[in-house]
Amino acid sequence: SWTEAQSTKPGRILSLTLRDGGLQPLYCGVRPQDNALTSLQLSYGTLDRPEVLTLSEVMSGEQVLLGVTSSLVAFDVAVKWPTRGGEWRDSRAMFSGGPVLAVFKQTVNDSKPPNVSLEYTFNSANDFSLSLDFHPILG
Repeated sequence: SWTEAQSTKPGRILSLTLRDGGLQPLYCGVRPQDNALTSLQLSYGTLDRPEVLTLSEVMSGEQVLLGVTSSLVAFDVAVKWPTRGGEWRDSRAMFSGGPVLAVFKQTVNDSKPPNVSLEYTFNSANDFSLSLDFHPILG
């Protein structure tokens, strides 16, 4: 199991799409920039003691990777790659409740305020989906 991981290939976050119950889907796109990093922070359970899942672009040398950090809940490996020495390709976690808050932002060199910022409070903790488009960089 793990609480922190990084992608093995570089890429950039291009967009977030949220669906909350029967409401219209919410789309937020960003344009990757050399001096900016994008992140999504999801709070589960309750706002007074949230379980926080963060997906963010992180610098590793000259590459941008996707970092994933879970504050209180460990992920269990569901599927391992058969030929990659135990590396996993799918993992799962069980949070104590549905999402209550999403914060999506793009920040230039840790500046305040961020270039792009979206805070969303979920209406439906059981009928939701989200899609974070982390697009690989080929080259």
